[in-house]
Amino acid sequence: MSQLFGTILQPDLTPYVGRVGLFPIRRDPTGHGLYTVVWASVVVETNNEGFFTTPLAAGEYWIYIGNSLRRRIFLGDDHRYYLLQDLLPDGPWGISPQNYQETPGGLRFINATTGAFQAVGLGGGEDSIVWRIYSVGEVLPPDSYKVVTGTAFFRVLESGVWHAPYLSGDSDNPATLFGAADEQISGGNFRIQSGRWQLRNVTTGQHHTFFLIGSNDNPRWAIGPAE
Repeated sequence: MSQLFGTILQPDLTPYVGRVGLFPIRRDPTGHGLYTVVWASVVVETNNEGFFTTPLAAGEYWIYIGNSLRRRIFLGDDHRYYLLQDLLPDGPWGISPQNYQETPGGLRFINATTGAFQAVGLGGGEDSIVWRIYSVGEVLPPDSYKVVTGTAFFRVLESGVWHAPYLSGDSDNPATLFGAADEQISGGNFRIQSGRWQLRNVTTGQHHTFFLIGSNDNPRWAIGPAE
């Protein structure tokens, strides 16, 4: 199953608390791997922060948020998480971030499973750099994130050295890599697009929304579809 998630705000940027309706465009039963899917409507409720998350079979849906006009969305992969804003790319979105928050130490990213925002930095040795994901409410050390002429750097907690993450390889399943210490990535390694912090795939030139998945105690990084 795919997973659709997002945070919905009112025009005054307060959280939308209410129902989100998802109505499949096709109604006839269809083969779906080992199963047969009988299409039916799905209705979910946002929490007090305006966040929702729900599993969905891949396919096309009309989405209704409260009494708003319907919008058509498409989930193309049964093994991927989809941020709602990635499926509604035509704005306007203003300045309200969707998948990240700025903090004094750096950045926090949304967890698509729980809706919590968790700080992200780097850890490990120079030859074994990994994402370091902090617990909910845990504060990043000062100056853990910076941007230098189009390249976003995260600081390794153990060594204090700065490295730039980027994606490489096939657009459907790219690998995450890290540049050498203080190395800038030609063409940049990220962008902020319609309120989404996105990593760049240097192989394809496309960008992917970055976020977390899993429990708050055992999260891991993930990305959305290529744009």
